[in-house]
Amino acid sequence: MSSKLIPIEAPDGKPSACSEIGVSRSTIYKEMNAGRLKSVKVGRRRFTTDAFIAEYVEKLVVDTDEADGACA
Repeated sequence: MSSKLIPIEAPDGKPSACSEIGVSRSTIYKEMNAGRLKSVKVGRRRFTTDAFIAEYVEKLVVDTDEADGACA
């Protein structure tokens, strides 16, 4: 499986992790620091991958489903 590197932030409206997930840059860094969103460093730049983003979103969905089930 090949994963595409996605920059955390990108100039000129190019695709970035912020635009892919729909959250701010600071939220992306908070999630990475908390260990919920994986990333890699290449040189001085930080990237995530499409696979890491999919995994992160899946965890959010599962967590939401579990929270909804706990209230029922």
